[in-house]
Amino acid sequence: MFIGGLSWDTTKKDLKDYFSKFGEVVDCTLKLDLITERSRGFGFVLFKESESVDKVMDQKEHKLNGKVIDPKRAKAMKTKEPVKKFLLVAFLQIHLKRK
Repeated sequence: MFIGGLSWDTTKKDLKDYFSKFGEVVDCTLKLDLITERSRGFGFVLFKESESVDKVMDQKEHKLNGKVIDPKRAKAMKTKEPVKKFLLVAFLQIHLKRK
């Protein structure tokens, strides 16, 4: 599940503890800013059973650390063409510098 609207103070343990009441949590992650290493305000929770996701979605409102959060069913990201183009440009720049 995608979990949006998280407080910057929310920890991985907070996330796991909260969502464990809906079912067994196999993994959870918080997405951090690469430079500041602060929370970007969202994360992901993986349940052992898909029924746990249904239980989360059945509940109208979720609050964690005093803030209303926004859990949603996660969707697989589609790869985007610009990533391939960027890699090709980077490869060419490296290759041309060697000559």
